[in-house]
Amino acid sequence: MRVFACLFALCMFYSVEKIHAQTDSFLYDGIMRNYNVHVPPGFSDSDTLPMVFNLHGLLMNATSQEAYSEFSPIADREKFIVVYPNGISNSWNAFNVPYHGGVDDVGFLSALIDTVHKYYHINLNRVYSTGMSNGGFMSYRLACELSERIAAIASVTGSMTDSMMYYCNPSHPVPVMRIHGTADLIVNFNGSGAITSAEGSNDYWIQQNNCPGNPMVLVLPNNSITDNCTAEWNGWTPCDSESEVIFYKVTAGGHTWPGASDMFGGIAGATNQDFDASEAIWQFFNRYDLQGKRNPVSTHEIEYKPEISCYPNPANDFLTVEINNTETKNILLTDMAGKSIVESMNLQENRIILPLKNIPRGMYLLVCEGSGMKIVKKILLQ
Repeated sequence: MRVFACLFALCMFYSVEKIHAQTDSFLYDGIMRNYNVHVPPGFSDSDTLPMVFNLHGLLMNATSQEAYSEFSPIADREKFIVVYPNGISNSWNAFNVPYHGGVDDVGFLSALIDTVHKYYHINLNRVYSTGMSNGGFMSYRLACELSERIAAIASVTGSMTDSMMYYCNPSHPVPVMRIHGTADLIVNFNGSGAITSAEGSNDYWIQQNNCPGNPMVLVLPNNSITDNCTAEWNGWTPCDSESEVIFYKVTAGGHTWPGASDMFGGIAGATNQDFDASEAIWQFFNRYDLQGKRNPVSTHEIEYKPEISCYPNPANDFLTVEINNTETKNILLTDMAGKSIVESMNLQENRIILPLKNIPRGMYLLVCEGSGMKIVKKILLQ
């Protein structure tokens, strides 16, 4: 509980960050429930956009989750709506005993889909759920109990419980992504008590979706030399209805959101910076609708490509970019809003050094483009 208390204090401090979202509420099951909605700039009534639930962790809230995950800038760029609901007493009913007791969060989130659709005309075939920790547990529960409305889910540092697996009954194969650190001391990677291990949750969905027995494995480049952890991508694909089970295993990673800043002051363990969880989650979601169809790759889709590495990261006066992908033609550095900082350069060979000495310190995006593909990586200048 000491760790949770420290995390709670830090989350409440973090939530004062300026967030561009509209707060609303409605009465459900006798309880006033509230939520934040982030709508991309330029939204009009004629738009029919995808929607992503982004569920906070235990003792966190909607505002701190928006700040921590940095999902809203991706929504602005890729044109989708993000909904950040608040759980009762800063928690989600994802490991209640008995399983069907307590607050009806599944019903609330289903009603919230209808509410958001009423005001924003979302694409009901493209509703997704992701979440941190307790929010990851809740996303799994939605995949089990609300699969007729949820096209795909992603859990960061969350898991399933034994009772959730027992009662889980999705109506169709649900694409599932999981991101979990092996040194997570809050939701143990190897499981504890009634909480299943990372591999145990993966195995459930591999069987449920009728996936291949052996995954494809990619070791991600260790681009960040200061995060004290590494990551690998495991993919069981294709499964029934072209679904997938994707697992980012973060070796020595803590109870954290990869690619995010360390809002917990190191208490929750190492935060991996070799990939951006929010970017990876949207890339995953963007391939699916309720019919399981893979959506065409848009010119704006962010794809993880292991052929590209950049170092050092964090960087100081220069950044070396190595590319072993002949399709990459241009490189540029932008701020987090997409404004060009270092103009696009025509790539002549597989290595380029970007001078950064006169650029203000902060977070930037390295953008590599060519032949219909686009790859984006976060770069911290310090």
